[in-house]
Amino acid sequence: MTVVVNQGGKSLVSKQHLALFPAHFFELNLAEAQNYIFSSVPKYISLEKTMHILNTSDYNALLSVPGFPYSSSDFYIGMEAYEFDKHSLIVGASGSGKSKLIQLYIDRLSKYGTAINQYRVIVIDPHASLEQDLQHITNNRIINLGSESAQLFPDASADISAATELTSTLFKSLLNEQFNPRLDRVLRFSVYVLLTAQTMSLDSLKIFLTDLDKRTRVLEHVEGYVPQNIQQFFATDFNEIRTQFYNEGILPIVSLVDEMQLQPSLVGEATQSLYSMVKDNFLTVFSLNKVSMGEKAVKTVAGLLIQQIFLLAQSRALPYKLILVVDEVSIVQNPALASILAEARKFNLTLIMAQQYFSQVDDSIQNAILSNVVNYYIFRVSEDDSKKLEGNIVMDIPDELLAQAKIKGQDESDIKKDMLTDQSTRECVVRVSANGQLLPAMRAKTMTVHDSSFGPKDITATPVLHKLPPKLSMYEKNPSTEKYKTISTDPSTKVTMTNSASRNSNTDKGITLSTDDISDEADDASSLPSLHNTHKDISHVQQIPTSSQTDSSEFSPGIINFQQVLADQSSSREFSRKDLIENE
Repeated sequence: MTVVVNQGGKSLVSKQHLALFPAHFFELNLAEAQNYIFSSVPKYISLEKTMHILNTSDYNALLSVPGFPYSSSDFYIGMEAYEFDKHSLIVGASGSGKSKLIQLYIDRLSKYGTAINQYRVIVIDPHASLEQDLQHITNNRIINLGSESAQLFPDASADISAATELTSTLFKSLLNEQFNPRLDRVLRFSVYVLLTAQTMSLDSLKIFLTDLDKRTRVLEHVEGYVPQNIQQFFATDFNEIRTQFYNEGILPIVSLVDEMQLQPSLVGEATQSLYSMVKDNFLTVFSLNKVSMGEKAVKTVAGLLIQQIFLLAQSRALPYKLILVVDEVSIVQNPALASILAEARKFNLTLIMAQQYFSQVDDSIQNAILSNVVNYYIFRVSEDDSKKLEGNIVMDIPDELLAQAKIKGQDESDIKKDMLTDQSTRECVVRVSANGQLLPAMRAKTMTVHDSSFGPKDITATPVLHKLPPKLSMYEKNPSTEKYKTISTDPSTKVTMTNSASRNSNTDKGITLSTDDISDEADDASSLPSLHNTHKDISHVQQIPTSSQTDSSEFSPGIINFQQVLADQSSSREFSRKDLIENE
């Protein structure tokens, strides 16, 4: 028996109502009852304001809640008990139970009523650590972006102004101190033109910036569909930047593209659109590996995917609510995430963000999270993180604990911090919303599931065999002289830019951009509309309708198919940087 002590240290007087809590309606004098063991009050949080969402059945439950001091049995929280599709934060140290909760959350959602027909879940996993745990989920698709491609840029159905703003913001975070006003204008206007031409990719961006002939043809192709100030920029200011400020305004973009050339997900062509991928699968997992891909590549791919998912939700093309789970936010964060957090709810998009150390998240993203997140799942955290988080959630601390803390010179804030830092594996402090009302936090624990799909995975040590050519020496003998000659390690390559013609039947204006001997070309970013004010500044520009609105051959400049060679030319002319400067 556990005996709760009053402030005098000798007896407990429970003031709970007998009808509700008969087990604790008693008074005990410890001076006379020598056969009882003295114990202090265990740390608990009052459940009186959250009791209405708790269940006594563990069927399909997500979390268990200790019953003390209200019941000798645990209570349970299921998906039906609260608003699970609100912005959420899962935070806790490594091994504390975050991944288990994500796995349970998706599993429970897939089995909750008709949710599988109402929701689509997308997971961005930068550690490639969740895919094995989620394979048992019904109707799933797992894309390994270390070897597969995905659609990373929007098609004609997207808001081009918003897409341009998000892409520019991502590049700004990747380029860091290299970012400057000239580069900002070059990047924004180039991205806008290529999105309008429906051929945006990293390869096409590089070719557009470095090849005069191809750039001219693209600009002619979109004439009348982009704002006049963009056309004017490429006719005047761009030439000055190319010739006088190439290293400042263009080279950083080209170098970033070159850095990403080894990533299949960034240079390959996706076999399926993001729209159809999400539409056809309840769960879509994008698995990235920071170790093999590199941190910058992971940040680039994840950032592009996040903005793509936001634009997909914004287009309202899918008849589903979208839940985007981002594991380890600090790895993939960029400033656009703050804007997406603020805007996503309007478009039925929920973000669930997991993080090991909250302090590793940028301040601007931290503020956006604390301002927009509704549901918190806080596992064992560091003392620094506990200071930031405890002030954002309400805990009903019992009077007995407050009295004990006062004797020790502590206050309510100290109790909260102790509860957040002193938790066992799978234990968490949970704050949720139900029926539009924020509830006080509860102490909980992720469920123990007796299910074969959640059991330990069998690991077999099977060697991975790669198909490789014969070993190549960097030198080979010349048969005629028996001397060695160097083998070139920089063969000429040909990169074809393509944007699947299946999205638009109009391919008559196909243009091929080649990187064979591509020439190196070398204030205020006035402007494109911002993410929060799209289309207003370009109302005079004819918008690109989607295929569902009208025949794109009449209103759209069409998709530029960079795989279709210019048939009317017997040979393509290549320019050196010197030729371009002299000929323009």
